[in-house]
Amino acid sequence: MEMSAGLVGLHAAALYLGRRHAPVAPTAPGESVSVEERQLLDRLHPEYWTAHAAGRGLAGTLTTPPALGPGGIRCEVRLDGTWTVKALAAKADSVRALLGARTALRLRITGGARGGWAVLTLATRQATDGQSAA
Repeated sequence: MEMSAGLVGLHAAALYLGRRHAPVAPTAPGESVSVEERQLLDRLHPEYWTAHAAGRGLAGTLTTPPALGPGGIRCEVRLDGTWTVKALAAKADSVRALLGARTALRLRITGGARGGWAVLTLATRQATDGQSAA
């Protein structure tokens, strides 16, 4: 009985650890992640995407963990057999709604490095953010 309770506790701890989001490191020392970027990163996380994509007509798509770069947020999207990059790009409004992204935020959906994959890019930053104008 004691061993069973210990195993249950161990499994519960493993499930908790497995559900945590990996922190996204800023792109350069001294930079921070904005509130908007944190929200978008959380909603692009595969766990959130999987739970909410079907409600926006995006069932059959799955994101990879997003990365924050000098131009903004980027992640790959795996497309099942019924999706193409063109079809996903046509659903950009649904993607924007799922992410809760501002209308003015530039969102691009392009082809991935291999078939069945798309790349989703959100321009939350400019390459010159944080650079001196002098």
